[in-house]
Amino acid sequence: MLKKLALLLSMACLASCRIYVVTLQGGEVHTSSSGSCPELSVCTHHVADTTYTETFTAVPYTNLEFVKWRGGDKYLCANSTNPVCVVSTALLAGFENGQSLIDSGGDYLLSPIFQSTPVTDTILFGDKEWAQVNLFRNTSFAEIDAVCPAATGLCLSDGHLNGYNMSGWIWASEKDINELFNTFIGSNQLGPGASTYTEANSSWAPKFFDEGFQPTTDISSSREIAGRIRLTAGAQLGSEAGVLSDQADKLDADLATTKSFLDGSSGVGYAGAWFYRPR
Repeated sequence: MLKKLALLLSMACLASCRIYVVTLQGGEVHTSSSGSCPELSVCTHHVADTTYTETFTAVPYTNLEFVKWRGGDKYLCANSTNPVCVVSTALLAGFENGQSLIDSGGDYLLSPIFQSTPVTDTILFGDKEWAQVNLFRNTSFAEIDAVCPAATGLCLSDGHLNGYNMSGWIWASEKDINELFNTFIGSNQLGPGASTYTEANSSWAPKFFDEGFQPTTDISSSREIAGRIRLTAGAQLGSEAGVLSDQADKLDADLATTKSFLDGSSGVGYAGAWFYRPR
């Protein structure tokens, strides 16, 4: 297939043609000799003679994946799932009837398709499947709200965060987080609405981690899960998050707490976000 593409391109391009690399959202196209074509760019390659050879490689960003090269009229490596596309005019030599095609010239397109990856790092707990909070570190309230509107929490079918496909996921509310934490606490200590609860020498805080939840920050003296939650009506955007701290002090005591923090202009870098979907 690639040899056929190279042949057709060589016969059409001797008079000079152009290859337009169209890179949409999700990654870049690297070349063997002329650098990279970054996201949301159109890069032009001029083909003037039979010595032209170039290797184009589709490179997805973190947590995204290459699907295929876009298909259609004038598209090179059309519908190929190989991220490497080799374009060459060297095969023109030896074809006697190439001159009529050489005069036609022409422009060609090369465009990769990237997509977000599904969320597979999850915890099955009760009647919900929870996404690991740390998958969404460094996402702001505004970014989450654009993909999973706070009015319902239901994420858009074509939405993605940090490179993850969010279709079918729900941004957890205060009520959802209160219920989750109360299950581990063993009583209704939290809710309704925003709540703060602190218990020294907690026996339940480590159970989050025993169940498989991963911390958003993990240092020698403490583990913490900090995740942004969807705000209920009347709350100020950017003011709430569900946080679990499992801290060991000099007496090796655990401190478990749920609390709120302000999301300043720079955000809270270690905070992720709480998402679930019904089982």
